[in-house]
Amino acid sequence: QVAEMEVLRSAAEIKTKEVQESKETAEILVKQVNEEKAIAEEELSAAEVILKEAEEAVKKHKY
Repeated sequence: QVAEMEVLRSAAEIKTKEVQESKETAEILVKQVNEEKAIAEEELSAAEVILKEAEEAVKKHKY
């Protein structure tokens, strides 16, 4: 019975390690997504500025 308990303990330790590794992987992915989101937001802001400038230029040429 001691051997069975040892096997179960080892299995639990392995599963705990796997879960921890999965958690770390998920944290890395979340960090990467957040970085990409920040870059996309900066690009969107820049595009909005360019669009606004273009719209103003079109208005000036219309009148």
